[in-house]
Amino acid sequence: ISGEYTVTYKDNSYLLKPANADKASVENTFTALATALALGAEIEHLLAKVSLLPTIDMRLQQVEGMQGNTLILDFYNSDFQSLEIAFDFLKQQNTQEKITVILSDILESNQSAAQLYKDVNTVLLKNKVSQLIGIGKELSNAQSLFKMPSTFYPDTASFLKQHPVYELNNECVLLKGARVFEFEKIAERLRKRTHQTYLEVNLSRMQHNIDAVKAKVGKQTKVMAMVKALAYGSGDYQIAKLLETNKIDYLGVAYTDEATKLRSSGVSTPIMVLNPDLTDLTPYLDFQIEPVIYSFDSLSKVQNKDIKIHLEFDTGMHRLGFDTSDLPQLLTALKAENAPTVVSVFSHLASSDNEEMDFFTARQIAVFTELTEGLASGLNTTLIKHLSNTAGIERFPDARFDMVRLGIGLYGISASAASRNLLPVSTFKSYITQIRTVSAGEGVGYGQHDKSDHDRKIAIVAVGYADGYNRLFSQGTGSFLIHNQEATVVGNVCMDMTMCDVTAIECEEGDEVLIFGDMPRVETLAKQIGTIPYEILTNVSERVNRVFYQE
Repeated sequence: ISGEYTVTYKDNSYLLKPANADKASVENTFTALATALALGAEIEHLLAKVSLLPTIDMRLQQVEGMQGNTLILDFYNSDFQSLEIAFDFLKQQNTQEKITVILSDILESNQSAAQLYKDVNTVLLKNKVSQLIGIGKELSNAQSLFKMPSTFYPDTASFLKQHPVYELNNECVLLKGARVFEFEKIAERLRKRTHQTYLEVNLSRMQHNIDAVKAKVGKQTKVMAMVKALAYGSGDYQIAKLLETNKIDYLGVAYTDEATKLRSSGVSTPIMVLNPDLTDLTPYLDFQIEPVIYSFDSLSKVQNKDIKIHLEFDTGMHRLGFDTSDLPQLLTALKAENAPTVVSVFSHLASSDNEEMDFFTARQIAVFTELTEGLASGLNTTLIKHLSNTAGIERFPDARFDMVRLGIGLYGISASAASRNLLPVSTFKSYITQIRTVSAGEGVGYGQHDKSDHDRKIAIVAVGYADGYNRLFSQGTGSFLIHNQEATVVGNVCMDMTMCDVTAIECEEGDEVLIFGDMPRVETLAKQIGTIPYEILTNVSERVNRVFYQE
């Protein structure tokens, strides 16, 4: 998209030339113009200001690269300040030992080239960059200023033709460049070829949700973030690294292997394991992982071991946990010389999201309060007490105690109607692989369901139940969003694809398909098939590529 445009407004034609010719800037120009006109501005005045519209900064993305590489993509603007921002993002997400930076000339600077690239060298050294690949004439001329292994190319085409990209192995590769250098071509070369159905994870929104919860509970209350089940489908270590950067007090996982994977990825935040396998205590000792103890049998397995533990009590959930009547025997066992160190005591609220069950939640809070007072007094020590889940955080201030457990709220799903300040984090997308005409009287897919009395245009979408799109969405129950228009599912959801009716939608093969995000919401999909948002999120399979980004 480039050049001049003719704008017709109220039967008059005007010449418009956007300040920047890239797609994002052109779209921004027309969006700003249409909005201003709708607000009553004069078009002549607006056209005179078009040249002042700023370049649109694109978002940072983390994607999986070939040969075990992690790619950090930031190639739509290039200035010194944004380079430092990119490194902040890299530090949050990186688990690789080696860092390679592919950098273009910095075109937006008031400094001399010599001073600018001296400062760039300082930033690279500070961030322990292993290798610099410089692209552009200015960088090539300034190569003597860089004090790490470096390679330089005059332009992107030369890099793509000459550089042995196979040498990039198990590294974090930051692509940072101005738009004119077209680093998207490098990204395409380095990106892992994956299933084109993907889940976008907006880390800026997750940051908002963390801040919102911290503000609600106050500085005196610790926060445990639940990252079990692949962080509710969002991706485990990337989320854990963001949480660690935010100084979250604890991470919660379901199983031992989830905890060891996080430790192996460099996560050092304390981790509580809800359903520990205690047949082998080596992971708990080697990785300093902290198991939940919920029975005398599980307690016996950690006696005489240097392991920190968390005690779980049943106050009404009737799932795992010691009974309240076990307290005297438990106190005796915990006072023994070989007893492990108790870090916290907790229980689960069973119905904190259900207003009709508030009487039951109040009873659980009262039982837990009495129980923990007796435990702390009997052990003559201070324990971290935690009871609230996301709904409890939102609806029961008296249930926050010393720590809260933030689960689905971290991912932008309010567990009750009491809060609307959380933002959805995940957007599940696919694309149209084929569009075909199905004649009147013909069914679609396995079983030939959903026959119609008229010809239809049917789109085949590259998502199926193996990706986490439930088969219950079949035969008109579910729908997608294509160009902001609803496309109803036709026939049965297949393993790898789903069909939808696009008769009334102008679309083409390759067009984007929105499965859930801001619209439709995860909550909407859950209601369509009679389940809960947790299941919709956690069902997104691991074969679906996760793309992490910041706005």
